[in-house]
Amino acid sequence: MARFSLDNYLKVLFDFDEETDDFSLEDNEFVRIVAIKAENEDISLQKFFKHKSEIEEFIKKYKYNYHIYIGLATTKGQSGEASHMYKRKVLMLDFDRKDYPEYTDVTDFSTHIKSRIKTLFNHMIVDTGHGYHYYIATKRYKNNERMTTVNHELGEILGADLKATLITQIARIPTSINLKNKENQKVVAIVANNFESNPERFKPYNLLKIEALIEQKKYNKVFWEQVQRIPPSEFTTESSYYCIEAMIAEGVREGERNFALGRITNYLRDIKAYTEYNALRKVHEWNLRCQPPKPPEIVEQDFKAYWNGKYKLLGCTVPNERDQQTINRFCDRTLCRTVEKQTGNVKSEELMMDNNQLKDKVIQKLNGYHYMIISVLDFNSKGLSRKRLVEKLTNTTTKKCCITRDTLTKYLNDLLERNYITYNDTKKIYLKTEIANYGAGYTRYSYFATLCLINKLINKQEYLVYLCLARNLQLNRDVTYATLAKDLKMDEGNISRYIQRLNKAGIIAIERNTNLNGRTYNVYKIAS
Repeated sequence: MARFSLDNYLKVLFDFDEETDDFSLEDNEFVRIVAIKAENEDISLQKFFKHKSEIEEFIKKYKYNYHIYIGLATTKGQSGEASHMYKRKVLMLDFDRKDYPEYTDVTDFSTHIKSRIKTLFNHMIVDTGHGYHYYIATKRYKNNERMTTVNHELGEILGADLKATLITQIARIPTSINLKNKENQKVVAIVANNFESNPERFKPYNLLKIEALIEQKKYNKVFWEQVQRIPPSEFTTESSYYCIEAMIAEGVREGERNFALGRITNYLRDIKAYTEYNALRKVHEWNLRCQPPKPPEIVEQDFKAYWNGKYKLLGCTVPNERDQQTINRFCDRTLCRTVEKQTGNVKSEELMMDNNQLKDKVIQKLNGYHYMIISVLDFNSKGLSRKRLVEKLTNTTTKKCCITRDTLTKYLNDLLERNYITYNDTKKIYLKTEIANYGAGYTRYSYFATLCLINKLINKQEYLVYLCLARNLQLNRDVTYATLAKDLKMDEGNISRYIQRLNKAGIIAIERNTNLNGRTYNVYKIAS
């Protein structure tokens, strides 16, 4: 076992002067030492020191006959009363072996702490002879009442000795001796000290951080004591993502929760354009509908992994059989606007278009071929040389590029100017640019539509209508001919013709429905 020094122990507890390598104390500020006679506890000494060397000498002189303790807070004046406690920069948790007979060593106690608060870091551990003192370093505070309250609440959560959470708290000092058992006297030894073993990573806590951990644990305790399932909520029954809306509204079963959380998170971020804060609130509400709910901190941890990850979980089919069964259980194809489709031998692949690139003012200035190029570069995410790009834009029937060389050059320059694509001079390739989304969300669309444009099954105007239709459906916007015409600055009379062509190409499906007033309207289902 590595030997840790008393000097570095004191540096965790108190401020030091770098030049003198001694305590940095104010004129009337002291470090308190308490010594209690081993054979007669009525005999005790209380000393107040200004220098570490004085403490070292005191320990050497009295350690064989006295239990020696150090105050966790400095004092203002030479008094051990609570009102004289001054500066403190550690929390201390006292674990006695007799309270945990099932534990054999420090590893068991450390595991115990991690099981209660996984993210809590212990800066120093001292073996007191019959137990362990765990120290958590904080910034220096003069508010000893606050420090004591936090120490007490932390002790409650972790199962430490609450008698050792006083404002005047003292602790056995390393290098002294625990004299309780005459037959088995033990030196008080430092087991671990992060300040000494890894000083560059020694970071004392801001007390607010620990208070937040405590509040989270309190919330979780109340959650499990009072948890009851929230009843199913109402939702839009006709949706581009009916199954996900149903999952959110009804909750899922045990065994389905992790996949459902990923799918819901993708939906709220990429389709509904929720902020992270609002999405997490929605997810916590959804969790209470699940059978059973998961602990809130686990939900938040998993949510953040999905939110910050690049998972694609919005498709109608997934490789995992159990996850597919979950989708099938919530799926109602008669109410869902999203259908999976394959036409000929062309596999339909799902892509995401940034909604900033599909804003009305942008889509009105670009044409379908601009978006076609973005789509091809997105599908070929490692980038394409101009030659390879031309190959990808080649019509399979005519064996010619679907646009002329000069037109391709113009569109590439347009996209470079807008920073929608970039050109790598070293590798001589074009790449799709990931632009800042700013919460705008993404529109899910089918690469099959892009292939249809390349192969002249649809034209560039029809491709724009498709993208606008997909965007509006997923954002639950109006999709009437008049609205699409206004969004695209196209003639309303042409929109109907374009949509029929998209339907004929198999890119969308159209169904006729009747509303309560007896009027018929189109229901569009987007292939993905």
